[in-house]
Amino acid sequence: MKTVLMRKAWEKPTRKLTDEEIQEIVENFDYDAYLEDFNEDADPEPVYDRYGNPTRDTFASLYESLHDLGEETTIEELFS
Repeated sequence: MKTVLMRKAWEKPTRKLTDEEIQEIVENFDYDAYLEDFNEDADPEPVYDRYGNPTRDTFASLYESLHDLGEETTIEELFS
């Protein structure tokens, strides 16, 4: 578990993570590095990887939810 937290750059997991590992990653997610790499024009990632782990975009969403970042959007605003 500690090797996951010591990573400096995002690395895709190579195995199924435990719930505790996922929670630790969300709590310690490098959101600033994510925003630097974010490309609005890129195709969205799937929600989960082939091991059933959240992808980097999903970790970012979980981090945003945990820290009350972002804006609420209604369906009407989304499709207008």
